[in-house]
Amino acid sequence: MTRTPERSEFQYDLCLSFAGEQRTFVERVAASLRRKGTRVFFDEYETTELWGKDLYAHLDEVYTQSARYCILFASKAYAEKVWTNHERRSAQARALRANREYILPARFDDTPIPGLPETVHYLDLRRL
Repeated sequence: MTRTPERSEFQYDLCLSFAGEQRTFVERVAASLRRKGTRVFFDEYETTELWGKDLYAHLDEVYTQSARYCILFASKAYAEKVWTNHERRSAQARALRANREYILPARFDDTPIPGLPETVHYLDLRRL
């Protein structure tokens, strides 16, 4: 049986991976989560923490080690962006290593996302 790490083992409860085109929606989600006491990695909340950092290395660390779960906001724009693909690959490496649910997909549309099988259950944001 795989042990589920405790909340305190992570800096964040959730990290959010999204394309800039969906920022307004994800910003509302992040604010709602934060109001409920969820520790969330959302870039706008980390402005001073990110200042001067090598974002390639830092975001890899966030998406592979720092959060209990990753919400991946899938969309056509998400599939096309360099940074979202970097975040996705880091999250997938963590999911593989953990051998349990880590990536929680939420879809804006039906665009295929590399490495995210159609069999993984997702939230359909068109219906919420």
